[in-house]
Amino acid sequence: MNYRQLITFFGGRNGVTTLADALGITKQSVYAWETSGISKERRKEIEGLTDGAIKASELPPAKFKPKKKSPFELLQARKQREAADERTGTA
Repeated sequence: MNYRQLITFFGGRNGVTTLADALGITKQSVYAWETSGISKERRKEIEGLTDGAIKASELPPAKFKPKKKSPFELLQARKQREAADERTGTA
């Protein structure tokens, strides 16, 4: 089931509002699911809310992007690895 089908299930044009109110979240959060997917916890909540008519496994999973490290963080990690190598003699 894709995002559009989920919204239609909850009432079409008013589906976003209905779903947001039922979950106690903002409409903006529901709109964000179209591009970011839905967290595992929310998918389980939706399954419970629909008494299993919509399975959590049918909903689009969240798409997490790994956080990019700043140059400072990369340098810090490198120094830590080098210091660890010196301590263990693997440098």
